[in-house]
Amino acid sequence: MGCYPMSVSAFICAPRLTGSQPIRRGESSSVMLVWDVQTGLLIGNSYAGNLGKMAFIGNQGKIALLDGDTFYVYDGLTVTRICDGTLPGSPFRRLGAEWAHGESLRFASSSETDEGLVIRIFELQSTSVPPLLVVDSFPIPFYPGGFSFSPVSFHASFVTKEEVIILNLRDPRNPFRTKAAQPLYRPRGCFSPDGSFFACGTEEQEILIWKNAPTGYVPWNTLRPRLPLSGFSFSASGTSILGWGSEGVQLLDQDNRLSPPSSDKIEPDHRRRKHLVAYSTDSTCIATV
Repeated sequence: MGCYPMSVSAFICAPRLTGSQPIRRGESSSVMLVWDVQTGLLIGNSYAGNLGKMAFIGNQGKIALLDGDTFYVYDGLTVTRICDGTLPGSPFRRLGAEWAHGESLRFASSSETDEGLVIRIFELQSTSVPPLLVVDSFPIPFYPGGFSFSPVSFHASFVTKEEVIILNLRDPRNPFRTKAAQPLYRPRGCFSPDGSFFACGTEEQEILIWKNAPTGYVPWNTLRPRLPLSGFSFSASGTSILGWGSEGVQLLDQDNRLSPPSSDKIEPDHRRRKHLVAYSTDSTCIATV
């Protein structure tokens, strides 16, 4: 995985080490590498956790690594660890989104309780004591499946192979539900940055898009990529979708409703799993490894 900071000219990547590379006692199986993208020189590296998410905090060049129930913060220019800690809640926890909030990083987490689920909004600020604070909490009924969250609309989604559920955390009484006919869904989906759309992949390698309308979510478009997909993400404006997989990268125009659907079935290639994709925060550059 990789990502760009807000304003510091650095790029970070955290590949998993192979069996031929020695791991010293107490170290993890992943290493974080930081480059200066203007000179191409390696700034430094550090052993990291079994990474789930990676993001820059504000524009200070600090890097946050989220490993399920553990977080680490590094100085991006020296690649030294500033702080670390553990997320509160049950071990059955799912991360739904992370986003910049001033000079801090916020992210949403869903945890199981005896009564159902609780979605917590955390704020990670390395200069605070403690560095991790809970800024909001929403108890809701239990929903299975992949979890994602929109910090703009405060809508949460839960996707299984059979069903998509989207609810407003501020008023969760009437969630949007849609049952899968064929093809089945592939958990999990994602919201566009402005909260206007929600997209979900299918086992037939299609991307289904719903629009957030005043009356609820309505079907908007179905995209049929030419290449197999292992993941996708909305552009900053929400007008296109960047998809990636074992065969390469493709940019899909989600407003293009005139292209005839393809009758060709895409067969995913499971032999190659080390294709990494990242794009800059202004959506002008794409890096692939």
